[in-house]
Amino acid sequence: MTPFGVSSILVAFSSLGFGLFVYLKGRERKLNQLWFLFSLTVGIWGIGGFIISLAKEPLVALWAWRWTLAIGVVWIPIAFYRFVCELCQISRPKTLKVYYWVAAINVFVYLTTDLYFKDARYVFGQFYWNVIGP
Repeated sequence: MTPFGVSSILVAFSSLGFGLFVYLKGRERKLNQLWFLFSLTVGIWGIGGFIISLAKEPLVALWAWRWTLAIGVVWIPIAFYRFVCELCQISRPKTLKVYYWVAAINVFVYLTTDLYFKDARYVFGQFYWNVIGP
């Protein structure tokens, strides 16, 4: 296993573990639910990185990059922002709506076009890195 794969699986286990711990300590609290959601997005990023580190073909790695970013990474800042708003008791529904729309558009672009990623190339003798599109 490569260092990239080890670090990715550590991110996944620690994030999901801590998120689940917080959630189970207060399932009914909105703050705990939002922290778990944030931890889940980070955990998905870690799992995706682990899958990327195991990929043996560029096409598999390319799709792993796309899905990891579309399902996990795009939502990390939004989940964290939502958590901070709840923590500070700030209501920003219009801002959140804009962020959700921007993220949804990015997910669509990641999964259906080559604008962000057009290929994957083997780097450092360890894993496939994404090749940026036009």
